[in-house]
Amino acid sequence: ANTTRGMAAGFHVSAGLIGALGNDEWGSMFRSGMEMVGVDTTRMRDVNGPTGRCVVLVGEDGQRTMRPCLSDAVRIRASELQLEDFRGAKVAVIPGYAFYGKDLVETSCRLAKQAGCTVALDFASFEVVRDFAEELDKVLHSGNVDVVFCNEDEAKQYMKEQTEDFAPFLQQIGQYVDTVALTLGEKGCLVKKKGSE
Repeated sequence: ANTTRGMAAGFHVSAGLIGALGNDEWGSMFRSGMEMVGVDTTRMRDVNGPTGRCVVLVGEDGQRTMRPCLSDAVRIRASELQLEDFRGAKVAVIPGYAFYGKDLVETSCRLAKQAGCTVALDFASFEVVRDFAEELDKVLHSGNVDVVFCNEDEAKQYMKEQTEDFAPFLQQIGQYVDTVALTLGEKGCLVKKKGSE
């Protein structure tokens, strides 16, 4: 949602969301806030139950962490996704947090790719990488992901080592996707395109 809002509000790019909102005050506030900045919410499903919430913490060094509360939040199910949800989009950004929904990332990536989208997967957090390592590898090996976004903590978790040398990570992920973008906080970022050194 943050990426979508930023693209619509900051860059005036046509952007939309696929997901579920609870029929509560948080859901109404979320929808109206997104629509106010031009985000298309027509692919959001209204579901009986509470809307998920998230606290975003940003340190002095610019690093951020997100603490979602999804315990009883409504969610879209993989079986509810349709090819039509992705039609007309050029890029589909799939958040790693969607791994908390069974088969949601795998299905989203597959349908987005079938719809002709460039598919970007955001690793989301080191906890997601740790808790869903097997599912993450399956999606990366599927051929349905074109771009990976992650930060250094997520890369370290993926490699299962504390290192400042991210070349092996970029090489490994670069085998499966066209582009890997690794953010390094105040140190900038590293980007690897398939076929480049």
